Amino acid sequence: MMPKLEWYPRALPHDLPVTQAYGFCFNQRGEILLTFDQGLYSLPGGKPENDETHEETLIREVLEEVQCEIADLEYIGFQLVTSDPDKFGGAAYAQLRYACRITKLLPQTVDVATGRFVDRRFASPTDAAALLGWGDNGRQQIASACASDCFLALRT
Repeated sequence: MMPKLEWYPRALPHDLPVTQAYGFCFNQRGEILLTFDQGLYSLPGGKPENDETHEETLIREVLEEVQCEIADLEYIGFQLVTSDPDKFGGAAYAQLRYACRITKLLPQTVDVATGRFVDRRFASPTDAAALLGWGDNGRQQIASACASDCFLALRT
């Protein structure tokens, strides 16, 4: 059985552990930055290290994975992941989502965490939803990102 994934565009409950922070990072054209690694598309982001805030985690991960600097981080919600009851006892945790603006694209290098080159690709929100392949859950997340002040500021 696969983990159950649910999108919540609201504040994080205080008792829910957070395992990751990911970003809908927009360029000036309103396109979303996607990572492309080992044949899969994803959002940049990852796991907190040491005593990082969730925002610090996202800033570091985007820089490490795809060599981009970001600003204007705006929390837009969380994905609730409920694990397989037979394997992990049904434990639940959150993966945070942010909208943010790309301020600088740096020359690409290998990801210091994996030692692999992670390609960065840009896609319109509609195309990003298809490339991520997250179904309705993903479309809801993208809608939340496109309703953010960060995204709307790009459109003016």
